[in-house]
Amino acid sequence: MPSVTPRRAPLALLVALLLGPLLALGPGTAAPAAAHASLVATDPADGAVLASAPAQLTFTFDEAVRTGPDAVRLYDAAGRPVSLTVTAEGDLLTARPDATLAEGSYVAVYRAASSDGHPIAGTVTFAVGAPSERVVAPPPVQVESAQVRTALGVVQGVGYLGLLAAAGLLVFLAVGLQGLRVDDALRTRLGLAAGWAAGIALLAGVIGLPLQGAYQLGLPATALGERAAVDPAVIGEHLLVLGLIACGLAGALYALRRGAGRTWVAGPALVAAFAPALVGHSRAIEPVWLVVLTDLGHLAAGTVWFGGLLGLVLTLGALAGRPRDAAAVLTRFSAAAATALGTVAVTGTLMAWRILETPSALLDTAYGRVLLGKVALVGVVAAVAGWNHTRLLPGVVDGVGHRDRQAAAHRVARSVRVEAGVLVGVLLVAGVLTTLSPRPAERTALVAAPTVTRVDTPDARVLAGVATDSGGDSGGDSGGEGGVAGPRLLLRLQDPTGAPLAPVAPPEVRVRAGDLDLGVVTLRQTGVGAYLALTTFPRPGRWDVRVRFFLPDAAPDVRLQVVVP
Repeated sequence: MPSVTPRRAPLALLVALLLGPLLALGPGTAAPAAAHASLVATDPADGAVLASAPAQLTFTFDEAVRTGPDAVRLYDAAGRPVSLTVTAEGDLLTARPDATLAEGSYVAVYRAASSDGHPIAGTVTFAVGAPSERVVAPPPVQVESAQVRTALGVVQGVGYLGLLAAAGLLVFLAVGLQGLRVDDALRTRLGLAAGWAAGIALLAGVIGLPLQGAYQLGLPATALGERAAVDPAVIGEHLLVLGLIACGLAGALYALRRGAGRTWVAGPALVAAFAPALVGHSRAIEPVWLVVLTDLGHLAAGTVWFGGLLGLVLTLGALAGRPRDAAAVLTRFSAAAATALGTVAVTGTLMAWRILETPSALLDTAYGRVLLGKVALVGVVAAVAGWNHTRLLPGVVDGVGHRDRQAAAHRVARSVRVEAGVLVGVLLVAGVLTTLSPRPAERTALVAAPTVTRVDTPDARVLAGVATDSGGDSGGDSGGEGGVAGPRLLLRLQDPTGAPLAPVAPPEVRVRAGDLDLGVVTLRQTGVGAYLALTTFPRPGRWDVRVRFFLPDAAPDVRLQVVVP
């Protein structure tokens, strides 16, 4: 496409529109260390036996979290709920019992949403005085509603379609058709298409607000009408994004209607297209400024590519009778599309590397597997685009005779429809990705054993118990082996202060009971210093557990017992 040299006033306005909210949501607001919040410390520590009842329970995360009305629930050994007053500030979640806790074991179930919007949940067990003889597993915590997550993914996919279609068509009108002979009817048709697409984007954004709130708070679909689902404290950033989209698209459409210069049309349209970069995964990865800027480049390239394809679909038929104008439009778009494809590839690779962190996450997480599907679809689009550029475009640009060039333009139009259709699938998949966590999901492990066994060494603390799956799943792996459910060994390593301890290598765990030796069991890491055995206990009773873990200067070997009910 031809270069655009905007006037200073419009450029300053666009920079202010974009950088204002970007700086407001920038690194000064939050500085998360990873794309998904993790619990890094609790007081009391998991498995602790306290001499007296604690005045409060605290949960410290590695980033600021959002919470709902039931962020922490506490249950006694009989499974009865204990009344709490819960407060949250930044990365600290505090729960104060309304009455002094009696002697015995307790299970605290926490639930929050990380800064990327994904819910997290888990349990912490402790005892006052002495552990109870038996601990009843509390009710399963619902990490999220599958219906809400599915609906949110669909709505956000449709929203992306509308947003990139509207912004891209406006950019195509303002820049792609600059200087060409295009009749008013065609320009009106393109403007109407952009207006309808903008309406779809805004409608999807409005519908998505209560879905976002319900998703982050773990509310069921029946609670979408409740005030909690639209609490500004939970969905405030999404309200800001929706406002930016509405202002950007409305400003661009108004400028188009008034016949303003291309900067006044394309600029606000791009501001609207950039808005989604201010929320989601890119907001939860260090360095935030770099990843957000990368996401902006990704969105800009997608807008130019998708909007240009839709513009070609709507204009090539009308321009087929004027092959020279058709050739000019196709040549401009071909150059822009090549740049967009390269930008999508580079920015997409960078964001995948920062979000997933390890190559194995491509296969080990639902996010990674869906991302591979998106990459495959982009590959199909790239192949069709390459065919258009190398095989079909020369017939329009260099064809001999009016009729041959006109026929070539019709062939390009048909191929472009295919390319645009596949890109629709790419954007729908992108909507699904926003609802998936890039980390392996840890199914909430609930203690169902008489107690948690604890052994202290000079360098570390080892906690072992028996866990059962609660059945919650947030889109990751189930954590089981072949889907087998049953009691499994739960292991946690802590330093002497109770903070999670990361060994230099996975622990080696052997399990046996009398003459039944399970040998070395396979573990799945569920957090820092936290592991869940993939092998289930085949029978109830008392089991001997030998744990060898590896520290930089030592490899302690401890023995303990757990009781499988």
